[in-house]
Amino acid sequence: MSTNTPTTDSGSPGEELHAVTVANDGEPDECTLYPRGSTGLDRMSTWITAEGGAFVDLDSVR
Repeated sequence: MSTNTPTTDSGSPGEELHAVTVANDGEPDECTLYPRGSTGLDRMSTWITAEGGAFVDLDSVR
């Protein structure tokens, strides 16, 4: 399992999200999003994770 460098999309309107991707050996990659600056219990209750099959190319859905 390897973890990529966290990234953000600062061009999005609204609350800024922090993204962390994890490349899993033999399993689908995962990306977890949570509000930037959140900590503790707040972070644990405001995150979402998606597996590799749920990702789409942004340009293809615009």
